[in-house]
Formats: sequence, C-alpha cells, structure tokens
Amino acid sequence: MVIAQEQCGTVLLQEHRHNHAPGSQKEAQFEQWLKNKKLQRQAATNMRMFQEAPVYRIPVVVHVVHNGEPVGEGSNIPDAQIISQIEVLNEDFRRRNSDTVNTPGIFLPVAADPQIEFVLAKTDPEGLSTNGIVRTQGSQRQWSIFDEQELTAQSYWPAEEYLNIWVTTLAGGLLGYAQYPVTDLLEGLEGVPDSRLTDGVTVGYQFFGSAEKGDFEALEAPFNRGRTTTHEVGHFLGLRHIWGDGGCDVDDFCDDTPQAQSSYTGCPRSGNSCGSRDMFQNYMDYTDDACMNIFTVCQTERMQIVLENAPRRQSLLNAQGLNEPIFVDNDAGIRQIISPQEGLCSEELTPTIQVRNYGSNSINSVTISLNLNGIVIANTTFAVDLDLADTTTLSFESIMIDDFEPQELTFDITGVNSVQDGNPLNDSRSVTFNVIPQAELPIATDFSAIPENWTVRNPDGISGWQIAPAAGNGTVNNTAAFVNFYEDSLSLGSQTTMLTPGFDLTNYREAYISFRYAHAIFPGMEMDRLIVALSADCGNTFTAENTLFDRRGSELSTVADERQQPFTPANRTEWKRMFFDLTDYLDQGELILAFIAQNGYGNNLYLDDVRVYGKQQYENDITVLEIISPVAAGCEEPIAAKFIVQNQGTNTISDFTAGYNYSSLTYEEIGFEVNLLPEAVDTFQLPAQTLPAGVQQLSVSLTNINNAADDFAQDNNLFRQFTVDNTREIIPYRALFTAASLEQEAWSSFVRNRDANNSWSVTGVAGTESGTAASLPYYTIDDFGREDWLISPVMDFSTALEASVFFNLAYAETPNYSDTLMILASLDCGLTFTDTLVNRNGPRIAGALSRESFVPSSDDDWQLEFIDLSDYAGLNNLRFAFVARNGFGNNLYIENAEFFVTNDPTPVRTADDFVLYPNPADAIFYFTFNLETRLDTHLYLYDVQGKLLQEQFLPNTLNQTYPVPVHGLKDGIYFVRIINEQFSQTRKVLVRR
Repeated sequence: MVIAQEQCGTVLLQEHRHNHAPGSQKEAQFEQWLKNKKLQRQAATNMRMFQEAPVYRIPVVVHVVHNGEPVGEGSNIPDAQIISQIEVLNEDFRRRNSDTVNTPGIFLPVAADPQIEFVLAKTDPEGLSTNGIVRTQGSQRQWSIFDEQELTAQSYWPAEEYLNIWVTTLAGGLLGYAQYPVTDLLEGLEGVPDSRLTDGVTVGYQFFGSAEKGDFEALEAPFNRGRTTTHEVGHFLGLRHIWGDGGCDVDDFCDDTPQAQSSYTGCPRSGNSCGSRDMFQNYMDYTDDACMNIFTVCQTERMQIVLENAPRRQSLLNAQGLNEPIFVDNDAGIRQIISPQEGLCSEELTPTIQVRNYGSNSINSVTISLNLNGIVIANTTFAVDLDLADTTTLSFESIMIDDFEPQELTFDITGVNSVQDGNPLNDSRSVTFNVIPQAELPIATDFSAIPENWTVRNPDGISGWQIAPAAGNGTVNNTAAFVNFYEDSLSLGSQTTMLTPGFDLTNYREAYISFRYAHAIFPGMEMDRLIVALSADCGNTFTAENTLFDRRGSELSTVADERQQPFTPANRTEWKRMFFDLTDYLDQGELILAFIAQNGYGNNLYLDDVRVYGKQQYENDITVLEIISPVAAGCEEPIAAKFIVQNQGTNTISDFTAGYNYSSLTYEEIGFEVNLLPEAVDTFQLPAQTLPAGVQQLSVSLTNINNAADDFAQDNNLFRQFTVDNTREIIPYRALFTAASLEQEAWSSFVRNRDANNSWSVTGVAGTESGTAASLPYYTIDDFGREDWLISPVMDFSTALEASVFFNLAYAETPNYSDTLMILASLDCGLTFTDTLVNRNGPRIAGALSRESFVPSSDDDWQLEFIDLSDYAGLNNLRFAFVARNGFGNNLYIENAEFFVTNDPTPVRTADDFVLYPNPADAIFYFTFNLETRLDTHLYLYDVQGKLLQEQFLPNTLNQTYPVPVHGLKDGIYFVRIINEQFSQTRKVLVRR
C-alpha cells in the first residue's frame, strides 16, 4: 500500500481552519491559555505533592462505518480488533507498552505516564447497557476529511459524554484525523466556535487495532500496531506534531520535545536536524508503529490540562458511559421528543414525547413538567401501563405559539408512580424550534435585507447568512445574502441554512424557482458547498430526492480564477443564474425552500434575486399560448392570423370569445364553439384582413369562457408586432446596415411578445467594411429568455439556380451565461418561419471571451459565416430572420449580410470594386465584383487598335463572378472596359496560350 506523505489529516484540517488571518490569533490565544493553566496547575501540584496522582478515565464509543460486509470482514472489522486497539491506547497512555525499552536513554528523563485510561462505553446515551461498539453501513464507499460532517452523521453519540471514534474507509492516503479540543468559554478563548457533531477521532479501518494482539486480516503494515489511534487521540487531547508542522523555528509548544526540521517516516536509527537529537520515537511523529513509544512530561501536562478545563473534554471524566447502567425500581425516561422538531409549520403546537420504562417496576403513572422559555406552562400526570423496556407516546394539550422567534421547550419528568423518579439522568430533554411563517406566491427578494418572514439557522455558531454589498445585477449599491467562509475558519463542514416561508403548491398547475449566486475558490480549498433543497416537513429534513441544486468546489465557482483575497463579485459576469421547474412537487402540499451553505474553509458565497413563483389551478381558465401567424411580417395581401390556446382549468371549455384588433383597425370580437378538455391545446384563426404597409401590432384577448368570466385573466392577452410591406429584393443582395435605421434598409426588428424598444439597431463599430453593423445590447438587457428578431425584406430567389449568404458576426461569450442565435427562414413572406438554418448558443457563437460589455474593436473580433441557401432557389416570398434569445450574455453584432447566386463557400473576394483574373489568361478570364448596391453594368473587350471584340450586359451586378472567354483571340494585349452609373474603368489583359 502506498501512503501519502501527509498521513495524518488533523493538521490539514487545522491548516484549513487557519488558512486566513483570523485563525492565527486564536491559536496564539490557545497556547497562552495553556501556558497560564500550566502555571496554575504546577502551583496546585506542589500543594498536593504527597497525594496519589489521579487517573483520567474516558468513555469511548467506536462507530464502525462499513460498506455492508459481514461482521469481521473488510471494513466491518471484528470486535476483537476493536478491543485490541483499546488495549493499545491504555498501554500507550499509561506508559505500560512493552516497547518502552526502546526509548533512547537520552529521552528517559522526560518519558511520562499521562495517566489516561480508555473504557469502551458501558452505558449508551439512552442509559441502556452497551459494549461501546456501533456498526452502521455508510452511505458512501469511502470518506475524505471534507466529508467529515456527512461521516459523523452516519452514527454519533453526544461528544460531551463519549469520545467518538469513527472507523471507516478513508480516501486520499490518510491514516486518520482528529478534532482539536473545543476551547470556547475559557479565559482567552471566548467566542471560538467549533462543531460538537464532528468532535472525535477518525481512523482508517486498516490501521485500527494491533496485529500483536491478534491475527486481524484488515491491518496493514507498517501501521498495524494501533499507534495511528494513539497519535490521533493525542491531537484530540491537545497535542501537536512533534516537529511543530514547520521547520526548526517552529515549535510544538513543548520544551522537552526537541525541535525538528520535519516529520520522520519509516523507522530511522537516528536523526539530528536542528542541532539536537530528534525524538522521532514520539507518538506525535509519522514513524512506523513499531518505532513509537513515548509521550513526554510536557505532553502529559498539556493533555491533563485540556482534560481538566476544556468543556467537552472535562465532561468526559464523569460521563455516564464510564459506569454500568443504573437500574432502579421507578425509572421513567424521555427517549425522544417527537414534536416539536426544529421547524413548526403551524402556530398551534401539540407537544409530544416518547417515554420509556427503564426501571424494574411497572409504571402506571408519570408526571411531566412542560417549560416554555423558562416558564412552566403545564404539569401533567399521565396514566400509563409500561412494563420493563416498554415505550409510549404522550401528548400535552395544544398550545399557541404567536412568535416567529426561536423558542425553547423543555420536558422534565418530576414523578413516577406518584413518587420521585429514581434516575434523574434521563428525565429531561429540550428542543429549540421556531414557527415557520407561511406566504403566498410569489416569494421574491433582492436581499436589501433578509426578509422578516425568512428563517436563518446557524447551529454551529458560524456567522451565517447575512447581507453584504455585491455588485453585479445592474443596480446601484446592490446587496446580496452572503456567507463569510473566508473568515469562518473553525468549522469545516458546518452548515448555515436560510429558509423561505412555507408555501403550498397544491392548487398550482405550474411553479418555478430562480436565483443567482456567486462564489470563488480560495487556492487549495475546493470544498465550499451550496445546497438548494425543498422540505416537505417544515424544514426539518432535506432529502436527496428533494434537492434541486448541490455543487461544491470548482463546480460551485462562478469565476475562472482562484481568489487569494476575500471574494466580492465585481460585475454580473461573476454571477450564475439558476432556474428550476417545480412541476414534480405540485402535489406535495406545503413546502419550504432552503439555501444551505456548507463551510469548506474557502471563500465567500453570495445569493441574490431569489424568486418562487407559479400559476394556480382554477376551474375556468383559458390562456393564449402563442400567436403563430403572423410571426414577423406579411405582404400586402389578406392576413388570416392564427393563435394557440390551452385550457388550463379543471372544467371543459365549450365556448369562448376572442377579441382582437390590429393597430390600424378597430376592435372586433369573434366567438368559438369548442370542446376543449382540461390541458387540451388547439389552434384558431381570425378573419382575414388586408392591412396597410408599415409596422402593425395584433392584440388578442380571450373573454367570456363558458358564458362566464375567466378565473385567471392575467394570461388571456397577447400581442404580436410585425411588419407589412411588399418591398422585394432579388439576389444578389447586400445589407451593409449603414442607414440611420434598419427600416431605411427595408429590414425590421421587434421583441417577440414584449413591448420593448432596445432591440436590434444600427451602431457604429470598428472592424467592418462600412464602419457600422446591426447590433443587439444584451449585456445591459436583464430579460431572460426574450427573443429579438431582425427580419430581412422579402427575398425573390425565383431566377436563381443556386444561392447562399455570407455575413460577419461578432460576439463575445460571457462567463456563466449563454445567449442563443438562430437563423430562420420563412416561405410565406414572414407569416410563419418553418425552417431553422442555424441554432447556436454561448461558445458556439463566440469568437472572444469578455466579462465587460463587448464592442468589436478590430478585424479580429469578426467571424465570416456561410449558409448554403440552394434549397430555396426558384422560390419567392422568402424572408430570413436573425433571432437572438437572451441568456444574460453579451452584445451581438451582424454586418454585411451578402446573398449570392452561387453556393460556393470560398468565392474570390476583393476589397476593390472588381478584380480581373487570371492575367495572363489562357482560354478564359473572370471578373469578380464587390459593389455596395446592385448596378446595371456593361463590359467591353477591345484589341490594341481599339476594335470592339465583345460586349456583355450585366444587369444587377453586385457580387457575382462573370467569365469572359478569349477563344479565337491571338496572343497579345487586350483592353477591358467596365462601365456603370458609378464608375468607368479600363483594365489591360494579356492573352497567352
């Protein structure tokens, strides 16, 4: 087996906890606190020097988190292997290990007996007998230190009462890791948070136990004598690595452990790295198990000080797990609180608990006191019938909670069988909860403040969700919800949760969630995590099935680079927007949406623009889904508009009225007799209308459903802007977009189903032949999903045998966002667009990357695009549309849309009006034109005496290539003259066969 250099993950955890500046001060405070405690302890020791030194006994629970193997196989190690490890701990922490004889003589004066013993727990948290071993099949095959929170949640006993040791399959080459002592509430350490739910020691199953005490197949040499656990328990009790996790100038804060340059591995004979002999035999080095054999006096003092003072270490010394279960005659205990849990959906609460008979007498009555926020509100005697070990559920009368602030409810058993309970250890339990407010949709916030009816939970004492400045949504002085992971460096895996009010989707036919977030990775720290999930039980549980979003590390980051400094989004490109359809949750009743931020010692996380919205279900509800004709334009002939409706109610629709009008005509109504079942969709047509040329707007409004009003009329109206004209262009054709407006070039633009003005327009830009282009300012348009249409005039391909179009495109991809560009074709003047020629998004459009508002600045910003249109040759009434769909991306530019009468993807191009080639010519030469507009052109061929040899009339010359045959001509010089209304030019050509 190959072991990574960093065998112990404790320091890695500690480095993560102190990777930012605030951590260093806390470490210094801890060491100063220990120094002061040493002085106090030394004084006390001098006073009782003739008394026998105490032995510190610690109850241990071993959680075997296995992969489903039978007991004794693989990661599900046998009991004997676990017992062998406890024996090793008791030998090493009492200096009774047989290899003390290997301690070098130079270190014998400082070798010490820490006087610490370990006992497999005899009593479980419920007060019942146990062997101190718990077996659980884990939810994943292996675990890294970043899975600390998830691993310890598999099986956990209160860290105040037990030393939790998790034995499992570890990833990343680690042998084990531990959590340093919790030191809050002590002098010099006030306010230092940590998680009780991860407090303990974790060891790889291959390194837990001793091969000297049994033939255990799982153990792997050279770490097969149980010293990994000795090492990690040393960390648990406040010891640092022997080399101080640095060079010779870094100490482990023990003056009797010589300074060392670095860790040792293997089993060296000697070492001298900092001018003194190195103590690589110490349990807190990295040497092989067989080479470890010593704790020092100073290390012993450190561990004993921690045991006497650190809260979750001190409490272990008198924990109930050390003793056999208490059996008394009358002993009722509260096994669990059933209601309330952390979240309460209703202001009416029925306090409910499960009570168990732990005594030897049958129980016929139990008296329980109910305490709310320090005030006794009930004292009730319940008649029960409980034999030994029986349980029952007891409920109090309902109470009203009219406050949404956190509440504390305490249950105390005050009597059993009309006498005092014989065992007070299991008589009391408390729960902190709050009533979750209810709200109607939509629920929306831009986080100018955390809304009053939202709930923030910070169970591990981290700073949690708060409000902070965060640029990026186009508004001045924008703020967002924020979690300060950059500075919160003491709670790996801890979570802070922000909950929306409760909302009920039962009567909704559709619902959605959208939000934006921003995050950057701190170098080397890729475990920050954001979970977005729904809860169906008042925010008490969030299951994998109800998780909408779960990303961590690089998947969570919204910026391309890592950030060494605290991250604050600088602009909208450093945000991502997410959207989720809640259709699958409509029948789950009341829901709560949670944003759960999990600390990975990384960088700051931001959340903004949360929106939960939807459409309710009604009995009579019809909606107009789409106007499908006209889509964009029409010719000067009768137009029969078509629209699609859907029955979104629960009643069948038998009739409805459609009111409509065009901007140039009066309002009309038409009735439709139908049989439209719930959810059914159908298409309807309006009477044909002849409309004058120009921009028109069709409005359709549905009314009078089943001879009654629509229960939800907000979606009964739709309008469509379109252009009516009979302007026709034949090919070849060229649009340079040089006019002051698109309309002057017979092009039109509109925003589909929106009343918006900032759509396609002519803009001056660099890198184009004309210096202008049709542009779309998507960088500043915050309207997700809107479609902007740029529509050509009617195109006549009736005389063409082949056709194609070239155009120049400029677009810069914006990180985290993706616009879409489509090119569509219509065969009926723009009434419908049935053919999709191009459909690209994001990087498939882009020729560049930009986090700023993109404006082309050179030729390099443009791409030449080609589409073969030969399938449309011979047709007239064609229109083509450039359609962009907003994805919060960047600006888009189209320039020089040039239609050809060939489908050659690589035609000859020239910057001049025309080019003649080849010259000299053999049997034929060509003219390729490059004119801004179509011109009737004449071509004349002369010999050197001025005799006219050929004449060609070239109507509508624009970008074509024309052949000039020279068969029958003698070798020599000839002259070609090109004449049109804009120029007259002559070229000399040499004929040479």
